[in-house]
Amino acid sequence: MNQDHDTRVYVVCCQKGGVGKTTTTNNLAAIDAKVFPPQISQRLLDRIQALSAQPGGMDVVSHVAATRLLALCTGKDKLLDCPPAVLNDLRTTIGPLSRPSIAGVEEDAVHAALVAMLQEVEPQVLAISTDPQKSLLEWLTRVEKTRLREGRPMPMDYAQEDKNPHVLGKLKQMRRYRRIWVDSPGWLPGEDEENKKAILGKSLESADMAIVVIEPEDLAFTPTKQTINDVIKPAGIPFLVVINNWDPRDGEGDLNDTLTRCHKQGWPVAKTTVRRYKMHTSAPAAGLLCTSYKPNRKTSEAVQDYTELNLEITAGR
Repeated sequence: MNQDHDTRVYVVCCQKGGVGKTTTTNNLAAIDAKVFPPQISQRLLDRIQALSAQPGGMDVVSHVAATRLLALCTGKDKLLDCPPAVLNDLRTTIGPLSRPSIAGVEEDAVHAALVAMLQEVEPQVLAISTDPQKSLLEWLTRVEKTRLREGRPMPMDYAQEDKNPHVLGKLKQMRRYRRIWVDSPGWLPGEDEENKKAILGKSLESADMAIVVIEPEDLAFTPTKQTINDVIKPAGIPFLVVINNWDPRDGEGDLNDTLTRCHKQGWPVAKTTVRRYKMHTSAPAAGLLCTSYKPNRKTSEAVQDYTELNLEITAGR
């Protein structure tokens, strides 16, 4: 489909492990996928048109599945992106369903046909893990299974690239994606340190911005400072420090102390602080991203943090 756009690459990093880099990466990518949902691919459009051109027209199972696919392009949430010309082609090809024709159609067969179609859509957002622990991969594999089981498209592509550093330096050439988010590993001195620094350095060769995640606690400051001074500043790219996992119940003392120390270093700090919520830590096991939380006051606040942070990052480009 249309690739007349710049590919923006954001690398989420910090030397310290356990600060929420993977959660930050996946949820910021999920917010982007709401802005740039997966597209109907030319291959999928051709396949549907070929089914319609069969003698006797499209079989009933495929017809019902294609009608549901069309609804994903036009519904309230608009889970699929479909340019007007393609949408018109789809509507013309699929045509209206007659109720008598769908009587007795097995739901499992329709669902399987819809899933096969959804696996041919083209996400515009890519999440990449460079962490050998593969937490991002494990999480998004569960998300994909959950989404397909529900008859919804996976909002983003995802990949594990900790053994392919040469790929990381060429991410800007992946023109089919509008946004690429890279999750980076933490490291301890002497614990495969040089290799992990090299992987991060290679990712930064492609990056438009580095997102440095810090928690509002004293022991998080030194590894954050080392990440910025040893890896990011030598790469010469813009960076933004994001304070993550702040629990408002703890008061603002640690938060303000962290802000003060960051400002004394001259670091740019995001205006949006990401608050700690249990739903964020439960989401991987449930196969959820923040954009799929059941709506209520708490989830609205949790999603708002990532929505505002995403806007702050991408508006700054």
